[in-house]
Amino acid sequence: YKIITYIRKNKIDIVHTHTINMQIWGSIAAKLTGRKIIEHVHDHRYVAPDECRKARYIGRHYYYMKYFLKLSDAVIVLTEGNIDCIRRNNYYPDRKVKKILNGIPVENLQKPDEDKKKIFKKNFGLSPDSKVILTHCRISPGKNIDLIMRIAPRLCRDYADIIFLIAGDGPLYDKFVKECKEKKIDTCIRFIGFHPESHKLLSLADIYLFPSLLELHSLSILEAMGMGLPVLISKDVGSNNDCITSWQEGVLLDPFSDAVWIEAIL
Repeated sequence: YKIITYIRKNKIDIVHTHTINMQIWGSIAAKLTGRKIIEHVHDHRYVAPDECRKARYIGRHYYYMKYFLKLSDAVIVLTEGNIDCIRRNNYYPDRKVKKILNGIPVENLQKPDEDKKKIFKKNFGLSPDSKVILTHCRISPGKNIDLIMRIAPRLCRDYADIIFLIAGDGPLYDKFVKECKEKKIDTCIRFIGFHPESHKLLSLADIYLFPSLLELHSLSILEAMGMGLPVLISKDVGSNNDCITSWQEGVLLDPFSDAVWIEAIL
């Protein structure tokens, strides 16, 4: 009722939704008021169930979306996989679907000089000469943090100056922190929780590493690239292949193979 009242009071012509909750309520309000609706997809509602299971993601998008299909006048997606899913299931005709990648402002993204980078590292309690491999994400199953938990001890054993810095919170945060302490690897893997200033984290990093199993078009990858960091990310995941040619703008790697990530880091 509140959305309908707002649309009518403010003479809104187009309802533009982003999350699945707003798509559900927004599409109802748009249809009841005779407005057009643009569905902008920023979740996994149009990812095939088998892909979600492979990426350890359990969602209810398919269950709810089946009741709200074909209501949108246009659908904006981020990946070719989204388009394939929509086309394969005949959710919308091709003329209504458009892929538009994310973008970020780059004016304030400047790669710091080495002296400033050492200062940033010191502020985080790190050795100025350490080599920081940064991951900045939600600590959840689909982000594949366990790959880092496996490869980090092997690398740190041979290269004492390497530090894996993992920023973010999520359902697996406590589990991984506990595991680090129990295995006594918390000196080479540091979980620092949520940090609101991503540019400061990127300023102290030497490599950005993101082995996620399920993505759309990651803003954190764009920010790392904007800072001039070498990025190591998963291939054939989301829009990663669209923005990177492997070993040029970054490195695309198999998220199910530990060995290739170790080799790329070295």
